[in-house]
Amino acid sequence: MKKIFAILISLLFVASVFGVASILGEACRPTDVSSSTVRVGETFTFSFKSEGTPDITDINLTGTGAVVLVSGPTKIGEDHQWVTTYRAISPGDVKLVVDNYCESHVQIISRDLPFKFFAKLFKFGKKK
Repeated sequence: MKKIFAILISLLFVASVFGVASILGEACRPTDVSSSTVRVGETFTFSFKSEGTPDITDINLTGTGAVVLVSGPTKIGEDHQWVTTYRAISPGDVKLVVDNYCESHVQIISRDLPFKFFAKLFKFGKKK
């Protein structure tokens, strides 16, 4: 009987810790990327919610890929939704972070060159 009470009390303790953590934990504002995988030269949009007027320095870009800002941040609607548009300029992974805790990932892959089609067609580069 003592073991059952000990197990029930420990489960109650664990459940209360997770309950308090979920209530006190700061929720991340929703962020969204139009496409999680893009090719070099293509554009993608990054949308996020912000109460005030965000500055472009509020969005941190990190990773091995490179992007350039095309437009934004532009307010969409009345619910504090903001959209920025980027163009991918070099392959790699890019992490977009807003307010130092809300993040989205974009993978940039290289664009195939037209020569690769002809190389495969005529079997260039293969050892005999």
